[in-house]
Amino acid sequence: MSEKEFKRKAYVLGKEHTLDVMKYLHSNGWAKSSTVAKHCGLHIATASKYLEELHEIGLVDSRVGKGRTRKVVEYRLKDPKIELSMDISKWPREVSDLEASIEFYRKLFNSLLERTRDFFGTTPGNMKKIPPFSEYDKSTRGDLISALRELMEHNEKRIGLDPTTKLINRACGEHVQEFNSDVKKLNLLDELPKKYTDTLEVK
Repeated sequence: MSEKEFKRKAYVLGKEHTLDVMKYLHSNGWAKSSTVAKHCGLHIATASKYLEELHEIGLVDSRVGKGRTRKVVEYRLKDPKIELSMDISKWPREVSDLEASIEFYRKLFNSLLERTRDFFGTTPGNMKKIPPFSEYDKSTRGDLISALRELMEHNEKRIGLDPTTKLINRACGEHVQEFNSDVKKLNLLDELPKKYTDTLEVK
């Protein structure tokens, strides 16, 4: 079942008197709200709400029966065996702080490298875009930071500080906003020279 359906069923089943109502239905079959209320020590409106919710989540059947003066709704437990099952194998995996920071620096590097190539027509040395990692460790993080620093300093030597800062802003601003919460939580920009990153806005 879906996460929403699981939560709804768990919520209804977790209410204080739900099991009492279900036990009564299991023992007695079709019953009116007033009868359930009397035997479970509930107000009739409260019993009606429990029965309606149990019907809503598919655990009891309902039918229209005859009362003394008017038609009434009766309820019966659908199945004495109740199971809640949810497959969470396809849920997105939680990303660790290390993974988040590595992906941040990887995207920054690739973005700046692409802008550098567009600006100069070439990239420094043998620098190439970095594909996603299958494994994450602290040395990978350190290597990425070193590569970013090297690329920033290379550009500054060629075109000066101000143009380099503008190039970094154009190349990296989008990714800073993409990782906005992680940038603030993990102080990611603090790992890079402030002269380059002071103008990158974190909202």
